[in-house]
Amino acid sequence: MSAWIEDRPQGTLIRVRLKPRASREAIEEPKGEHGLIVRVTAPPVNNQANQALLNLLARKLKVPKSAITIQSGEGSRTKTLLITGVSAQEVKAAFGF
Repeated sequence: MSAWIEDRPQGTLIRVRLKPRASREAIEEPKGEHGLIVRVTAPPVNNQANQALLNLLARKLKVPKSAITIQSGEGSRTKTLLITGVSAQEVKAAFGF
């Protein structure tokens, strides 16, 4: 299993390195210890970047936004997210990895 993603009984746990204020939204292959790299155009103010992250992942994975929760790192750029209703294999396939 990859270091950035793992199956759990309650869903799939992924590690994300969020990059706010990007010129475009993008999901990039995991590099290094931080996990999946996600770029959003929203600034890290008033939870806007976190909301943009959840919206982007929900769209890409075709799950409701409520299926994705931030387990740790809400105020940090490095986050751990729990996605219910999809397996690690389905997450990788949705991202094209």
